[in-house]
Amino acid sequence: MSIFGSTHRGDLSSRRTGSAAVPKDPVDEKEMREMILETPYEMALGVAKRFRAIRKEKRITLKEVSQKSGIPYSTLRRFESKGEISFLAFVKITSAIGEARAISDLFTDHISGSIEEVIRENRR
Repeated sequence: MSIFGSTHRGDLSSRRTGSAAVPKDPVDEKEMREMILETPYEMALGVAKRFRAIRKEKRITLKEVSQKSGIPYSTLRRFESKGEISFLAFVKITSAIGEARAISDLFTDHISGSIEEVIRENRR
């Protein structure tokens, strides 16, 4: 798992159910619904929660992250509780826990703009 959640995009080709396109497995329908319905605030909280889980799994304290990244402890606490942090600070703390690759991989794959584009790409 990366800080940004599942890295597996799965087969996003669709099958018709009424008028709505439904993704084929391996992307779970519930997972797809959650991805679409999350607000920016919910996404930020989810990233913060995953950051904290990875940090704890690696047995790294907030104090250590603060020392390695130069980001104040209070900023780290606010991030983990509210999901609020500047992008530059986020990059620094992500690097401090050894997850910089998650940031550099963030926009490396092309993300389709519409379901029609996904269908066209999967037909190639």
